[in-house]
Amino acid sequence: MSHARQNVLAQILSYMANADNEQRSTKCGSCELSRLGSSKVASASSNKKEREETKMTLYDELVARGLIAQVTDEALIKDLINNGKATFYIGFDPTADSLHVGHFMALCLMKRLQMAGNKPIALIGGGTAMIGDPSGRTDMRKMLTPEQIQHNVDCFKKQMARFIDFSDDKALLVNNADWLLNLNYVELLREVGACFSVNNMLRAECYKQRMEKGLSFLEFNYMIMQLSLIHI
Repeated sequence: MSHARQNVLAQILSYMANADNEQRSTKCGSCELSRLGSSKVASASSNKKEREETKMTLYDELVARGLIAQVTDEALIKDLINNGKATFYIGFDPTADSLHVGHFMALCLMKRLQMAGNKPIALIGGGTAMIGDPSGRTDMRKMLTPEQIQHNVDCFKKQMARFIDFSDDKALLVNNADWLLNLNYVELLREVGACFSVNNMLRAECYKQRMEKGLSFLEFNYMIMQLSLIHI
C-alpha cells in the first residue's frame, strides 16, 4: 500500500473513531438527561400526589379552626358540607340595635360555608327576645318592648346583608316571632311541655348559676321556647 493511501486510511479510521466517541458521548448525555428528566417528572408527580393527599376539605378546615365541637353522623354531615349541599342555621337574639364582635365569628362561618355552595339560614330571635336568654346572666335581662325588638331586628337585617348574600334564594333570613307569638300557651304546654323534664332543665348551666339569686318563671320558659322550634 502506498504511503498516500496509508495516510488516507489513517485519516478515515481516525474520523470514524472520533465519530464513534461523539456518538457514545451523545448517547450517554441523552441517557443522563433522560434519567434526570424522569427523576424530575417522578418527583413532580410525587409532590402533586402529596399535595392532593394533604389537600384540606372544607369540613377539615372547620375542624382545624376549632369550629366543630360536637357532631352526629359525621360522615353524612362531612359529605354535605364538602359538596355544598348543607342547609344550616345560626340564631341571633336581637337584644340590642347592632351586632357585636361576638357575632362576627358566626357570620364569617356562614359566609365561608355559603361560598362553598351551602345554604345559610339566619334565624333572628324576635320571639325568644321577648323572654331573654338567661345564659351568662346573674340577673334577669331588661325586658324590651315589641317596638324595640322590631327596631333591633331591622338593624340586624341591614348589617347581615353586608356579609351574607340573600339574593336568588342563596340564603334565608327568618324571624321566629312569626310563629312563636302565635302559639297557644295551653297547646304549647300540652304538646311541648310534656316532653321536658324539670329535673334535667335545672341541671343546665344557664339555670344552675341563677338558682341562688333567683330565676324567674319567664326565663325558665326560654329553653322550652327555643326547643319548640324543633317540635314545630
